[in-house]
Amino acid sequence: MPTSGIGISADRVRSLRWAVRGFSLLELLVVVAIIGIFLGVAVLSTDLAAFDRKMDQEARRLSNLLQLVSDEALMQSRDYGVLFTEDGYRFYYYDYAELAWLLPTDDRLLAPYTLPDDMIFEISIDDRDVLLEPELDADSDD
Repeated sequence: MPTSGIGISADRVRSLRWAVRGFSLLELLVVVAIIGIFLGVAVLSTDLAAFDRKMDQEARRLSNLLQLVSDEALMQSRDYGVLFTEDGYRFYYYDYAELAWLLPTDDRLLAPYTLPDDMIFEISIDDRDVLLEPELDADSDD
């Protein structure tokens, strides 16, 4: 049936209202919460990955130093030891003339080392925890 007026029909108005309705506040809050959860997981996983890299780096450093000391002991026919504390470690060599364990003063690689603040040593041997001194005391030589 032909219409002589300008405008749109009532059915068309109802379909347009449905199409331009938009999102409710609840739907927007759910989407924002989901995005927040994903961002939180992403941030936490990058922090954990960075800490894992630091742990691996420290473990490699200690492993390489122990290998170096082992090689030095063979080449120089000298006994070496390592003292672990909760926050670091230091190497010693045994001086048979003085009958004492001494700190190597001429080797920068074997100088006392303190772990980063967010790391500590925990050592166990045969499922038994080894008690470590709480701090690396740089002043004592024993």
